[in-house]
Amino acid sequence: MRRGILIAAMVISWSGQCPCLLAQQQSALADPVRKLQADLEERDRIIQNLVQRVATLEKEVQALKVNEATGGAENATAATTTPQPADTRTVRPAPTEEYDKEERLARAALDRALISRGSLLLPPGTLELDNGASYFNASSDQLYVNGFTVYPVLVVGDIVSQRTQRDALLYSLTTRLGLPHDLQLDVRVPYGYQLERTVTADNNATSRRFLGLGDVEVGLTKQLRRGRGLGPDLLAGFRWKSTTGPDPYQPTSTEASLGTGFQSLQASLTAVKPSDPLVFFGNLSYTANLSSTKKIQSSDPTNPNSLTTGYVNPGDTIGFQMGAALSVNPVASLNLALDQRFTRSTSLNGKSLPGTYLTNAVLQVGTTYIYSQGRSVDLAVGIGLSRGAPDFQLSVDFPFRFSLDSLAR
Repeated sequence: MRRGILIAAMVISWSGQCPCLLAQQQSALADPVRKLQADLEERDRIIQNLVQRVATLEKEVQALKVNEATGGAENATAATTTPQPADTRTVRPAPTEEYDKEERLARAALDRALISRGSLLLPPGTLELDNGASYFNASSDQLYVNGFTVYPVLVVGDIVSQRTQRDALLYSLTTRLGLPHDLQLDVRVPYGYQLERTVTADNNATSRRFLGLGDVEVGLTKQLRRGRGLGPDLLAGFRWKSTTGPDPYQPTSTEASLGTGFQSLQASLTAVKPSDPLVFFGNLSYTANLSSTKKIQSSDPTNPNSLTTGYVNPGDTIGFQMGAALSVNPVASLNLALDQRFTRSTSLNGKSLPGTYLTNAVLQVGTTYIYSQGRSVDLAVGIGLSRGAPDFQLSVDFPFRFSLDSLAR
């Protein structure tokens, strides 16, 4: 009897504790479920935020494309006033200005090389002073008859052979200024030394030298198109060359000259196509060398030292350039270019002068290195590929760039 009562009491006691145990187990299982649900809600909120931002960026890009195609300002205003998502705590995309700044820093050396070649413009309000020094070496052999010919195979007189050697060391200061509306102004002032030595076959040597100012040049470049997709960037340039250097058309002068004696006007079109890490560029130019009246040596055999007035029309020049620049790292770049020019024959008093048609082809290899902020060094070596080009040329430039806004502050 007592045993039955004890068993009944134990059953009643256990049945009373069972709901408490079940409640504790259910509570223990509910905590992970709640945490998992919270994580899922947070993930959904992040995904929703990303979807909203992608949709907003697509609207802004579409609005910018429409604005560029039509030139209107309403689309740009609508794109800039598009509402942004309120929840920005989880995902924060990098601002466009900061991204552009980092991209410019990564391509700093490459941009320097393109600017020096006229394939890229300075930002508005930026001034660059480019101090450069170039050495040129050229030589030519001439063969002429000091007498006359009776028949094509019979020469009466002396056949004279002479070799002319020219060395020039040219310093130039080029100032570039970035202007609003995608414009750039540049002014180049050359100053240097030139030595010309002539040696005949009988070892008679003569020399002429010159130290002074060359022809000052002024240029203006306009960005016509910014390449997007498959199209390249397009730049148009206009350049005027003065006659500040001494006139070389002085037969009695014993000095060489760094000037040409003729003004010229040049129009050019440049195309630039980036293909990371390379940038391809090409240039097509036409130079009109303006004619002028000059004092030339008379053809009177009785008075060979006399001078007469002649109307000299130098030939116009058609040129093209093509090459590529390679970004090695943010502070160094390499570039390679072929520069080809064709100059028509010079005419005197309406008659073309034989032997004055020139073909100038130069292969240039260069590098740019940024050694401090706003300062860099450009080194270029040129090898002449035609008889009308210098045999060898070496150029070193030290551009220094700064912002005019920083000077104002």
